[in-house]
Amino acid sequence: MKQLLLSLSLLVSATTWAQPVMLSDAVPGANGCDPSMFTGMNGKVYFAADDGINGQELWVYDGSTCSMVYNINPSGDALGAIKQMVELNGKLYFSADDGTNGRELWVYDGINPPSIAADIEPGAGTGGVGMLAVLNNKIYFGALTTTTGGELWSYDPATNTAAVLSSLAPGADPSGVYEVGVFNGKVYFSGTTPGEGFELRVYDPANNTSSMVADINSGAPGSSPFNFMTANNKLYFFAKTINYGIELYSYSGSGIPTRLTDINPGAGDSGFDTPLPFNFMAYMNNNIYFCAQNATSGYQMFKYDIATNTTNLFYTINPSGPGTNAYYVSYANKLYFGAGNPTIGFELWTFDGTNPPAMIYDINPGSGSGGPSHMTVIGNTLYFGADNGISGDEPYKLYDPATSVATVNSNIKMALHPNPASTDAYIDMELEQAQKLSVTIADIAGKVLSNTSNKYDNGYHTISVPCGQWAQGTYIYQVKDEAGHLLHTGKLIKK
Repeated sequence: MKQLLLSLSLLVSATTWAQPVMLSDAVPGANGCDPSMFTGMNGKVYFAADDGINGQELWVYDGSTCSMVYNINPSGDALGAIKQMVELNGKLYFSADDGTNGRELWVYDGINPPSIAADIEPGAGTGGVGMLAVLNNKIYFGALTTTTGGELWSYDPATNTAAVLSSLAPGADPSGVYEVGVFNGKVYFSGTTPGEGFELRVYDPANNTSSMVADINSGAPGSSPFNFMTANNKLYFFAKTINYGIELYSYSGSGIPTRLTDINPGAGDSGFDTPLPFNFMAYMNNNIYFCAQNATSGYQMFKYDIATNTTNLFYTINPSGPGTNAYYVSYANKLYFGAGNPTIGFELWTFDGTNPPAMIYDINPGSGSGGPSHMTVIGNTLYFGADNGISGDEPYKLYDPATSVATVNSNIKMALHPNPASTDAYIDMELEQAQKLSVTIADIAGKVLSNTSNKYDNGYHTISVPCGQWAQGTYIYQVKDEAGHLLHTGKLIKK
């Protein structure tokens, strides 16, 4: 549930948090457990953590306590450096190494011990399973074998089968896949061949073909596209060329990608020179906010205005030198991110779209860094890792009271996003128990445009609201139980 929550969230619990709350001191003392990969499944939050004894393993937060799910690799780190998990149909999928079978695709159903879903490279050899993406009830990922090299793969839980989808290089010739994302019903990935380097590529499930979208930086170095983000019906990413360095690009799904910025003119990099597994940008109110540097500013907060196709240095995190900002996420109609300078350290900041960005809480008081990282919205709560200076890097949560637009006596948590919406909106629900619900959306005059009724199991669900053909304006949505009792109501803005 890694989609942007830009919007309207509904809190149905009486609990509110005015400040970040540490979920658990998994490793007593100053070392911390280094949490990452926060992912929701069946009403619980799963993440990777290291308790200092068992290495990086799968952990769970059940709403009150944190605990290790299973020691997958008794001799070392099971989850390692590729920090990503995905949920599909009530199961958790992730890349893990049990110390015997190499790094493969694993699955956890919330009840039985985690197990290998697909052994890409049988035996002790590693399949090198990396970043994951979900499309049409299948999981897509990059993997490496001694016979195929590094290629794009898919796993179908319905048939319990894995298949190689791309052919970047013949046989075991050097090739590889790094980032994987989904946009407009296709799978996009950063793939390399011996002659072309890492470039933006696409796999189309409709005709089972893969191809290079564009040779953004011709030759072996490649452009190394990274940090994929979908917004405003486009795919956004960073890429590097010989002439422009690292800059922001967009791709509409046809033609070639468009370079949007030249923040650091010439060949100088405006972004980090090494792709890193966390978000440098986020979308809010038709703008893209991101971390970048020009020739004089050092890393600061920049804004790309989609409507005017212009970029500017939006906010100087550190007026006297380089600032740091990363882990961007849109939540509760605000932008949350980590930022800092030598005076306050790296702390949790927010921007509401109107007032200047500001630190909202000094997790590690003084010049020490709280280091908020891996920020992820699950349901109507923001989860992240942070260090208060005493307990080390531990898991935290934050609830923004501004998300509450309706409070009722219900066991449902909801989030509607994006809001405003241009093509599709999504209603994320977290149910504590199975029940039948109806969702009705009507215009201001009361004309019903959408009415669905389904039985939902406990846990997380997403309802798609295709609103691309609707007129601009305000719409009202209502959620009712099987007896017709109104549980929630709110507004959806169509732009």
